[in-house]
Amino acid sequence: MTANTQRLSRPLQFLIGGSFLNKLGEFVIPFLTIYLTSARGLSAGQASFIVSLYGLGLLLASLVGGFLTDLIGRRSTMTLSMILSSITMVILGSVRHLVLITGLVFLLSLFTGMLRPAASAAIADLTRTPAERMRVYSLRYWANNVGASVGPLLAGFLAHFSYFIMFLGDAFSSFIFGALIWFGVPETRPRGSRKKQAGNGKRGLLAALANPLLLCYATLILLNGTIYRQYSVALPLDMEAHGLGEQYYGMVLAVNGVVIVLASIPVNRFFERFSANSTLALAAVLLGCGFGMIALLQSFPWYLVSVVVWTLGELLSTPVENAVIADIAPAHLNGSYQGVHSAARSFATFTAPLIGGLVFEHLGPAYLWIGCLGMGLLVACCYLFLRALRARQQSHSLLEAHAGD
Repeated sequence: MTANTQRLSRPLQFLIGGSFLNKLGEFVIPFLTIYLTSARGLSAGQASFIVSLYGLGLLLASLVGGFLTDLIGRRSTMTLSMILSSITMVILGSVRHLVLITGLVFLLSLFTGMLRPAASAAIADLTRTPAERMRVYSLRYWANNVGASVGPLLAGFLAHFSYFIMFLGDAFSSFIFGALIWFGVPETRPRGSRKKQAGNGKRGLLAALANPLLLCYATLILLNGTIYRQYSVALPLDMEAHGLGEQYYGMVLAVNGVVIVLASIPVNRFFERFSANSTLALAAVLLGCGFGMIALLQSFPWYLVSVVVWTLGELLSTPVENAVIADIAPAHLNGSYQGVHSAARSFATFTAPLIGGLVFEHLGPAYLWIGCLGMGLLVACCYLFLRALRARQQSHSLLEAHAGD
């Protein structure tokens, strides 16, 4: 990461380095279900309900965080998110009552989720060109995944001694990230953002939701996310049905992490020469084919091949989505636009198990995997249509500008 960050401005170095540190210290959420059942004695159903509330909170937090990003600023929203998350994490590790645990987990998701749209908007403000923006989003995605790969190992080590130490470690990393943002990243919100929002007649989030182009992208991002999230829903069920248990599924996830760490930066660097919509179309094809090919064979080597294919789709889509949303957003509404994007990705954590589980159970896994292939191809066609539509709009704008001259 050093060679890449040396070419970045100091605020971006603080932002990406802090993101890595925050993900490295994200101890609690991966172990939340285990903590609730083993340390607090909750049933599997109670623990699952609380974890699902965390997902709902992330959805709401994306929209709230996007609105606050445009209202009070990027730096203020990020710092507020991390400090409140740190405080909530310490309290959560101390309480025992079911109602308090449930409420605190929901609050934690609200505070944590506010970070994503604010950080994405700050990167959009701090980068000068679309190519640079995509490169920085890719670097942040890579840093987050490296941190998330190592974090659970450290969490398991800390939990062996004390769950409360694990909570303290998570809170400490959030606090440090908040301090890095406050002291290392200037406020980047365009001047006069509040006036522009008020003059629009619609407050930031409503103005963003009134843009049909943003809603088109959000819908496609949701569909792509629904395909991608089958890795945690239908894939382990399918592997188990063919005699491949947790150990084999863990190796599949390990391959996913290795591919992201090794290939994310060079692959995204290569695709900088292509339009964002073309890259997103290819990503959708890779996601669809990666899961669709499971319908053909169910051997462990074939699962490994499939994970490489859909991981390439994952690492192409995630940073490019951020860049596309930043490109279509007015500067004073960048946070709200990124909030809608984050909400679409969060909503996929709900649609994926709902749709995947129903199709897997009632129609069979083959229909699900073929459906993933069909959906991926459909999403790809929609991205290509949006590419042609935006190219036509840009040519019309140039013609009007020349006519005005």
